[in-house]
Amino acid sequence: RTYVYSTSLPVPVVAAAHAALLEATDSSYLRDQLWERTKQLGAALGRQLTSPIVAVIVGSEEAALKLSRELLQRGFHVPAIRPPTVAPGSARLRITLSSAHSEQDVNDLVHALQQCGVLPRRDISRL
Repeated sequence: RTYVYSTSLPVPVVAAAHAALLEATDSSYLRDQLWERTKQLGAALGRQLTSPIVAVIVGSEEAALKLSRELLQRGFHVPAIRPPTVAPGSARLRITLSSAHSEQDVNDLVHALQQCGVLPRRDISRL
């Protein structure tokens, strides 16, 4: 019964999805750029990342929410992920990179994470 009154997607939506899939398969430079930014962030975190979606565990819900707000004030949307989505005591920040982010964007994010106390302060100019 759920689908008795449903209709198909509008043609423009289907066409846009099709165009997006074609662009994604033809644009290896965007994937390459995304992985370069992922490696750059991984170097700053001291981790070998396998995904452009990165969790930084901070512990308490309060700490995660506070850090998320501080980062937003600095211009970075880094949401706090907290229970019940994750186990109690393992609240985290979720960083999501995209191919639209520049090398400078990642450097600025790392600097903001350092200023907020998430990362130790160190020279990131060689990352």
